[in-house]
Amino acid sequence: MEKASKKFNEQATAIIDKHFRLLQEELSRSFCENFPHKDHCSQVFESLWENWNLEEIPDLGEKVISIFNGECPKEELHLWDYDLLEHIIEISNTYGLKIPKEIVNGLPEQLVLLVKHKLMQ
Repeated sequence: MEKASKKFNEQATAIIDKHFRLLQEELSRSFCENFPHKDHCSQVFESLWENWNLEEIPDLGEKVISIFNGECPKEELHLWDYDLLEHIIEISNTYGLKIPKEIVNGLPEQLVLLVKHKLMQ
């Protein structure tokens, strides 16, 4: 006979996994509705999902979308997390997504060097 505590643990884990997957699907759908590069939105969201904490996803998704939509004031970039900016550049380089030149010009110099020049608009 299975212990009640073990049974509860298995049931609770299954419930959490189910809701976690639903949360990921809903966040991904919302991200893709607003991300300008529809052909790569799932991969970009997955990259955020795998590399950042769940609590950070709404703010990070907003920043990624604002960069690629050219909506981010370049004056704000120096306030952003360096690791996030580096991750956005990695996304750009990996998927060939262009970052508007005025935004690239607002990046710290060591990050500008990471941007592939052919990916600047």
